[in-house]
Amino acid sequence: MNYRYCVPLFGLLLLSSCYKATFYQSPNALAGARHERWSAFFILGLVGSEQFDVRDFCGQGAVAEVRTGGNFATGLVSALTIGIYTPHKVYVTCAAKPGQALSSRGQLELLIDGEGRPAQATVRRDGHEASAQIEQTGTQAFRVRYEEASL
Repeated sequence: MNYRYCVPLFGLLLLSSCYKATFYQSPNALAGARHERWSAFFILGLVGSEQFDVRDFCGQGAVAEVRTGGNFATGLVSALTIGIYTPHKVYVTCAAKPGQALSSRGQLELLIDGEGRPAQATVRRDGHEASAQIEQTGTQAFRVRYEEASL
């Protein structure tokens, strides 16, 4: 057997098993706390199943997103065990309660002109205030930028 072909073929096998599946509870939900957990699978991910309750992560709150897939660490573990143990990562993003996302990052105040476009932006957090720059990125799309150091 010619071993010089084994390493590239094994690398292609590892690359072919990368995937990601995302499930959205509500596409309009604001992202809150993020949690992650490893789940165990075996024989290149073909054997095994795992169930978990999202309330373990988000309590009685709502879930914004559940994503499962692999990353570099899970791929490395799979490679080191020659595919016998093939872990997956599960990421759970809880939905933020109303006002929670803004209060943890600050508040954005926009002044709108007579044509419905943002004319002035101010960011407030922890008693500090900073002006923000408004950039039009499309017909009805705008980007608001501010310097984090100014807050």
